[in-house]
Amino acid sequence: MKFFSLPLTLTLVVVALLAACSEQDSAVAPPPQPKAATATEAAAYDATSWREIIPESCNSFFDGCNTCRRAPGAAEAACTRKACMKYQQPRCLDDEQASAGQAGRQVQYQCAGEARFTVFFGEYRADDQRVKLGPDEVMLSDAQSRTTYKLTRERSASGAKYTDGTLSYWSKGSEAVLQQSGDTLYQGCQEQ
Repeated sequence: MKFFSLPLTLTLVVVALLAACSEQDSAVAPPPQPKAATATEAAAYDATSWREIIPESCNSFFDGCNTCRRAPGAAEAACTRKACMKYQQPRCLDDEQASAGQAGRQVQYQCAGEARFTVFFGEYRADDQRVKLGPDEVMLSDAQSRTTYKLTRERSASGAKYTDGTLSYWSKGSEAVLQQSGDTLYQGCQEQ
């Protein structure tokens, strides 16, 4: 009899241990939940997303896959014909192309009250001094105070805005405004 009772006892112990382990496993931790998507991951773009994101005033843009151009005021655009499995965020390219073509360029402004200033793109040159500027930097030379400021591009709703934290140069088309600590320093400035 003892021959058969030993395996039966061993079997009962094994079954009891397995039952205890399965109860502990279910009580220890729930299975991991999928991670919530961030705002960037949650945004899904497609071939028509640019129509909602790109302003009508933008003539050259990236639609998330292709580079596109359109006539001023046109609703449709002509684009390169790449196929993309996943679209990226569309963006206007007008400002990028404008700044790329401005290396070594300087613009002089005449403002109300005879104030004048010059903005240098790409490279600042004065007498024997030369300063290479990055694509998001300009040097502004104020003729009245005979002072030069290095400004960095800042995001703006329209036009181009550069600042050093105190002085701000804001231009759109051939017009510009110069502000210092939020107060208008020069207004009615026209490109010469």
